[in-house]
Amino acid sequence: MTLPAAGRLSVPEFFAFLSTSQGKWELVDGVAVMMAGATQRHQDVAANLLAALHQRLRGTGCRPTGSDTGVLTRDASVRYPDLVVDCGPRRDDAMHATAPTVVIEVLSPSTRGFDSHLKLVEYKGNADIRQILLVDTVTPRVLVHRRDGEVWREEIVTGLEAI
Repeated sequence: MTLPAAGRLSVPEFFAFLSTSQGKWELVDGVAVMMAGATQRHQDVAANLLAALHQRLRGTGCRPTGSDTGVLTRDASVRYPDLVVDCGPRRDDAMHATAPTVVIEVLSPSTRGFDSHLKLVEYKGNADIRQILLVDTVTPRVLVHRRDGEVWREEIVTGLEAI
């Protein structure tokens, strides 16, 4: 499937497009948008987080996944955070998390503003998501957003010992 010159894609059409496309894409309000690559520092931070989560979640029914797991954020949007903890039923053929409870974005200088504002608002709109972590790659700091009922609370965790 080639990318339509104009027009909007449904989520199933987007996943069909992904199966035949090259590069990394997100669906934003029905429009396929190519994503940029990540730096080595970004990838190191994401890999370390994935390894730590894998050990911690073993036997819980939840599983951490990397940046190829989609998260549905609106009717016609699919985002690809750096890490997702999926606590829903495992569907081997699914191209998105069935119940994303934790979403982690590793912030890069070029994506910091976008990830910590627009994407954050979209993630908060997904009722399954309980926590959103924004991880700084420059200093050892994580901004944690936790859902408390209908209210979101923020906490800044600083320092390697704390994290």
